Amino acid sequence: HLYHIHSVDANSDGETFISADDLHINLWNAAVENVSFNIVDMQPDNMDELTEVITSALFHPKHCHVLAYSSSKGSIRLGDLRSAALCDRSSKVFDIHRNPAGEASNFFSEIVANITDVKFSACGNQLVARDYLTVKLWDVRSEAKPVQVLNVQENLSPKLMDLYENDAIFDKFECAMSRSGRHVASGSYSSTLRVFDVAQGTDQLIEANTHNPHDVRCAADLASKKVKSPRFASLFSRRDSAVGGSGGAGGAGGADADPLLGDGRRRNLDLGLLDCVAKVKHVQWHPRDPLLACAVANKLYLLSNGQDRDRAAPASS
Repeated sequence: HLYHIHSVDANSDGETFISADDLHINLWNAAVENVSFNIVDMQPDNMDELTEVITSALFHPKHCHVLAYSSSKGSIRLGDLRSAALCDRSSKVFDIHRNPAGEASNFFSEIVANITDVKFSACGNQLVARDYLTVKLWDVRSEAKPVQVLNVQENLSPKLMDLYENDAIFDKFECAMSRSGRHVASGSYSSTLRVFDVAQGTDQLIEANTHNPHDVRCAADLASKKVKSPRFASLFSRRDSAVGGSGGAGGAGGADADPLLGDGRRRNLDLGLLDCVAKVKHVQWHPRDPLLACAVANKLYLLSNGQDRDRAAPASS
């Protein structure tokens, strides 16, 4: 590679894997150490004409000939290794960043549209993509528009200038989807992450700490308290099993109701106490069990759903 590698992903065939830098994706065979094949090349002849870079790349979980890669311009491309040795022409393009008619782009439009992470669902029929403010859920069979747009931290929009000045706007947050496809998680600032129930249309803002995970406060509020070593915490309380009756689309709280608040208001970060140092950039769901791992600085937290198990749904082709 000519540039720093930011993505490595193993293929479902058990023999090959890909590695990606800002402009190239290479295909490797695990049994051959010194030879790789370049399958995506986005480097222009004149580097002054460079307009976008690759931000992440991964294989399809079931089809070993399909890969997806995202760009800094907010698009996701699906490539098929059966069509050509060089996947410069994508079989599908999911365009994340589109301005509505009449809405002018501003200085931050392209920055916040930059996709920092892409994941396939376990069945391979869906993609989740994280940009700076949202997570977008796509059906790989339809390029028209996202199935859902999940608001992670859009309330930070008024502070984009401040976030740009301290370089926080360039932070790269990951996203994760549970095996069943029901829950999506992604991190934010002040040691918090947001977990979405895509079936119910609800979400929760949870602070990664050893206190009550439903007592969601900014890290500045807890600075004076001694924090013990990380341990297991409950991801969803018993009250959340009744979301469909009280906070779901058919309940009194409406589709955006947070069952922790009980009055239909959505829990958001306190912009006055925003801690841009304590950020949850890395999240990963267990491949089988209802465990979500997230990292804050040098601490690793495991969030578990002990009351309402997120069982794996049968995989469909």
